[in-house]
Amino acid sequence: SDSRNRSRAAPIGASVSDRDGGGRSYSSGYRGDRGRDPSPKRSRGSSGGGGGGGWDVRPPSATPSSVPSSKGYEDSGRRQFGGGGGVGDSAGAGSTQQAGRRTQDSSGSGARESRWDEVPPWREREMLKHQAAEQQRQQELALKEARQKNKAAVEAKNAENTAVIHMRRFIQKLSNVTPESFQAVKTELEAELRNKAASLGSQFSVVREEADGALKQTQTRIEAMRDAIRKKTEEKVELKKQAEAALKDLERQQSELGDLVDVAEAKADLLKEASEPFLKEGNLSIEDVGPKLAHLEELNTELTSSCEACRGFISQHKLLDPVDPWKQKFRADIVKLTARADTALKAAQGIMRDARASKMQVIQRIAVKQRLQDDDDLFKKYDLSGKGCWDREAVLKYVKGEFDFTISTDALDRVFSNIVSPGESGVRRDRLTSVRSLVGIARDAERSKVVRAEREERERKEAAEREMKEKALAETKAKLEERLKEADGADGMSSATPLEKEFTKADEKVRLLGLNMGVKTSEEIAESIHELAKLAKSIEQPVADLEQRVEVLDKVEVDPDLTNFWRLEFGKRQARVERLKARLARVDSTVVTSRETMTKRKALEAEKFRSQVVGLLRTYMRENGVDSAALFAKMCEGKEDAKLSQPAFIEFLRETCKCECSEEELGKFFAHISSSDGENLGSEAFDQLLKFFYKVVESTVVTTGLSIKDSGTVRRVKAGEMIELLEGPKKEELACMMRIKGKAVKDGSIGWITVAGNQGKTFLEEGGNLYKVRKETPLTERPPTGDVAKAEAAGGGGGGEKGSHKAKDE
Repeated sequence: SDSRNRSRAAPIGASVSDRDGGGRSYSSGYRGDRGRDPSPKRSRGSSGGGGGGGWDVRPPSATPSSVPSSKGYEDSGRRQFGGGGGVGDSAGAGSTQQAGRRTQDSSGSGARESRWDEVPPWREREMLKHQAAEQQRQQELALKEARQKNKAAVEAKNAENTAVIHMRRFIQKLSNVTPESFQAVKTELEAELRNKAASLGSQFSVVREEADGALKQTQTRIEAMRDAIRKKTEEKVELKKQAEAALKDLERQQSELGDLVDVAEAKADLLKEASEPFLKEGNLSIEDVGPKLAHLEELNTELTSSCEACRGFISQHKLLDPVDPWKQKFRADIVKLTARADTALKAAQGIMRDARASKMQVIQRIAVKQRLQDDDDLFKKYDLSGKGCWDREAVLKYVKGEFDFTISTDALDRVFSNIVSPGESGVRRDRLTSVRSLVGIARDAERSKVVRAEREERERKEAAEREMKEKALAETKAKLEERLKEADGADGMSSATPLEKEFTKADEKVRLLGLNMGVKTSEEIAESIHELAKLAKSIEQPVADLEQRVEVLDKVEVDPDLTNFWRLEFGKRQARVERLKARLARVDSTVVTSRETMTKRKALEAEKFRSQVVGLLRTYMRENGVDSAALFAKMCEGKEDAKLSQPAFIEFLRETCKCECSEEELGKFFAHISSSDGENLGSEAFDQLLKFFYKVVESTVVTTGLSIKDSGTVRRVKAGEMIELLEGPKKEELACMMRIKGKAVKDGSIGWITVAGNQGKTFLEEGGNLYKVRKETPLTERPPTGDVAKAEAAGGGGGGEKGSHKAKDE
């Protein structure tokens, strides 16, 4: 095959040299790295190192001519697969060394050059295959050996874990060991540890420690179990001793209870024997009943005590306790003994019940006999004739002697007609009970007559007293009604009285005043208010008089029987007075409220012209260069200590100042600002009218003159202070700002102040001419003096903004 094709099909790292038709040599040493370009690159000189590959173009004379020996091939192979660079580097180095040796051989022995001096490619490939196969075999042997070591280690580890698990399961047997089997299990565990020592390997010490700990815990548990067994055995012995003692005690108690029951039964037998003669009818006399029954009661008491002793003994010793197992063995016997005691007690109770019933029968029989005997003696006592019957005289004596009562002839006739049969000479012994009953009826009839007469007499007296009392109450009531009429006055309590009519008229005026308040003029409203106030004044005194008369009624002392009447009537008058007072208060409140409303209304109507009037007057002052005092003197025509009249005020404003307000409007305004007479205006009030205030909103400087540059500083005013206007506003030409001359209300300092800066910043704003009440304070006619002024100054009462009017007017 073609050498070029062989070189292209050569394995990775092979070095191939051949000559082409042009006499050039090609060497391919590229590595099979996928990260590089496998295509050959042309280069000069020998093939490059560093694992790269390329074409080596050399002249024919540079190609070794001698054929290397087999040793040379082996050396070349070892160098190619040695450490260091890549396959191409080792191949290139091997070729260079071979070329050097061939040159030496040729120089020493006259070697010849030939193309067959190079290593055949197939030989190189065989060598490389052999080396690769050997290297792979070595790697497989190393891998097999590593796998065998790992398998042995895993098997050893598994055997060790199996042994550990086996030993831990064996150790767990100690948790169920008993004191009898503990030593055998311990010996078996030690033997097992010795047998498994080789299998446990590195875990032997851990398992040995766990086994020791388990043995120690088990030893402690076994000792505790032995102590518990020993204590339980001792407790059983003690319980057996206690049981024997309890049984002996219970036998003794049962014997004692049997003795008590025997005593109770014996007493029951005695009671039965003692009651036999008592229960036989006719065998007892009245003298024997008491002692024998007392003896029975005594025996019954003893028997009851014995039965109670049996119950107490059972309760004390808890012989019927359902919880005690030892007492349960004797429960049947105890129940039988208890039943015997109860039977004896029930028998005794029956005997005593029969004995008591027999006692009552005996006593009743004896009582009947005694009563019959007494009746016989009584009949014999009044049987004066000895004939065995009572005549009329005997009956009269019987009634008088036994009942201290004299029977009437009619009653005596009724007795003989009802009891004595025709042909009989009198009342026989067997009719004595009937005589006694008829005499009792006659006594009751006579007593009823007496009681009836007494009742009738008492009722007659009560009726007379009641009539007299009613008459007195009627007179008293008439007097009280006269007092009520006096308190009501001539018109009484009728709703059509003149006072009620006046109140109705006042209520109507109040209603109309409310409807017309926003419709009619101030003069018409003022007239309505005046009429309503006059009407309220006229009805005020009658209401006060009525109230005084009603208050007098409250002090009147009234009979208790007339209290309700008086309270009702007095309550009506009192409610009427309160109702009239409430209506009068409503009328007065309406008058006050309406007057305040009209005052504010007039003030508002007059205040509408204030700004116009004040503006005209201040314009006149500014244009003519006069102050308020000079203007006042001019308006008063130069008179000193004069007052400005309303006509002069109106004439000056209309003629001089060209005011467009009507004379009526100016008159209202003049009356609003003038004194109480409304006709004259003083200089003080005129000055107050023309006063104008500014309020400091931003701190600024007060200067001595209009010009800021040429003036000095008076002081700095702070925000919140009030400034009274004296002159201005005037324009400061240099700074182009409006300034005023004013006086600080705080300390009276005077100077020029800027109203607003040339950049639009405001220092003063109009206002501050009204007072604002901040704290409750008295309103006086004149300023306070002395201690009052000091107290008000200390309390800060009445502090507020500066006003253009007096505090009273505000």
